[in-house]
Amino acid sequence: MDLRALQEIGMSEAEISVYTTLIAHNPLSAREIAEKSGLYRPYVYDTLAKLTEKGLVTRAILPKANVYQAAHPDRIVRIIEERRVRVLEAVATLRETYHESKADTAVRIYEGNEGLKSFYEELYAAIKDEETEHLYVIGGTGEAANHLEYYFPKLLQRGAAEQLHRRVAIRMIYNASARGSELARSYGDLIDLKFTPPNRDAGATTIITDTMMAIMVLRERPFVLCTANRHIVGAYRILFDRLWEMEEENSSA
Repeated sequence: MDLRALQEIGMSEAEISVYTTLIAHNPLSAREIAEKSGLYRPYVYDTLAKLTEKGLVTRAILPKANVYQAAHPDRIVRIIEERRVRVLEAVATLRETYHESKADTAVRIYEGNEGLKSFYEELYAAIKDEETEHLYVIGGTGEAANHLEYYFPKLLQRGAAEQLHRRVAIRMIYNASARGSELARSYGDLIDLKFTPPNRDAGATTIITDTMMAIMVLRERPFVLCTANRHIVGAYRILFDRLWEMEEENSSA
């Protein structure tokens, strides 16, 4: 049973061990917990105190010994929800004071999967906050879900639920090999989607909005190069419009 994800809400390995021991054998004394978990008894007492503070363990005073009982696992869900509320409040405060860089000549680099998430979140926020009205993509590969297996599908689902496609004009020219991708299969009816001719796949994806242009490479370690330079953005907008027209000409020929 892999419960390492519980470390993400601040539970140590010892806390997970003590809590799961109690879950399986409620109630137990500290001595019994130590025997079943393999932890030293002084360490068990310290761990029980931390779990009690988090509301995950309760103590009963009996004539011969104190015993401990694990709270229902749903308490973990409530802890997550409480932390989420506090985090969102903190983010709201940060958003009010966030200063968007006006240095449009700068090139920003996002590296690795976590950098990729940051890029997508900023793009998502720009659409949601109505800072951009157009989203164009050249050379879509459909590989994002391979790097962000859980995150990317959830991001697409969130955007569909919030109907972001109604706030922005989305046009995508995807690689021919990406016809079977998750976006093409599940979200193709929400966007204007075209495909390149066979054997003309692009190795990088170009993303263009009203205010930025980004080049994304998802092979091996992913990275994104992004600039807000208005001359570059304008040039790529013109390029996209021409490519879109060419695809229409090819399809009608």
